[in-house]
Amino acid sequence: VVTVAPRPVITPIADFDICSGELFNPVAITVDTDPAATFINWTVTPDTEVTGESNGAGNAFSQALFNPTGDARTITYTLQARNVANVPA
Repeated sequence: VVTVAPRPVITPIADFDICSGELFNPVAITVDTDPAATFINWTVTPDTEVTGESNGAGNAFSQALFNPTGDARTITYTLQARNVANVPA
């Protein structure tokens, strides 16, 4: 017997702005499948001018980002979801 779990799909998160040193509120990550059966992780594309960004996992994330320059910088996070309902312990 082979059980094929559905592939979870993450609801897109809208772009947003923050000021340097500001902790953005936890951004909820929602998926179209059972959250208890979904593992979510994110990776960040680092910017050499910004500090505070990091990779992680969970159903929400919040970070304080610091930009010492006078220019606006863009940080990109890539989220991935995986159904773990049928993964052996």
